[in-house]
Amino acid sequence: MKKLLALLAVLVATTGIASAQFGIIAGLTSSTAAIDTKDLVSNVKSVNQYHVGIAYQADLPLGFGIQPQLMYQVKGANLNDVVQPGESGATNLNLQTKTGFIELGLGVQWGIDLMVLRPFALVQPFVGYRLSENRISTADGDVGQQIKDIANDVKDRLEYGFAIGAGLELLDFLQLSVKWYKNLGNVAGSNIADNVSQNWSFNTNTYQGWQVTLGVFFGK
Repeated sequence: MKKLLALLAVLVATTGIASAQFGIIAGLTSSTAAIDTKDLVSNVKSVNQYHVGIAYQADLPLGFGIQPQLMYQVKGANLNDVVQPGESGATNLNLQTKTGFIELGLGVQWGIDLMVLRPFALVQPFVGYRLSENRISTADGDVGQQIKDIANDVKDRLEYGFAIGAGLELLDFLQLSVKWYKNLGNVAGSNIADNVSQNWSFNTNTYQGWQVTLGVFFGK
């Protein structure tokens, strides 16, 4: 990884300032969570939220480019009609999680310059930090309140993951991309509901989903 970053730094230095530009980005984030449901029955659905931030785009030789970006992003998931067999107190409990992250991503692009258009493929590792609490909406009741308390007692706010996708650049300043992303590691605490009932196994270890991003760049 260190050698790759050093190579990218050298390539950026050789491209010159004329091929670099700053921009603003914003778009739609559709996300869900991977759920381990040993004794839990739930209809898991995605949540549509948003992201917004700034980016720096620089051209590299051979059709490559890099695009570091810093953005605020909200991820979450819907768990509808949660049922724990044999536990009437947890029946029909609806959970919705929403969590805000500040994320730093390093996008590597490869595309073909067609003068007016530049289609490209991309890969983007990212790291992030949870800024907001895990906003969990549940039905009223002791079980729902315990889940809220346990989820927001998570000490580890760091996240990391990757995204892959494709995009289209128009007239060197307008950029549209579609990416599939996946968080790696624990972002919402493991076994959240184990402290509520011994039979629950409710692990929201990962967020994953789609991002549609529109960027406007200046300076080229």
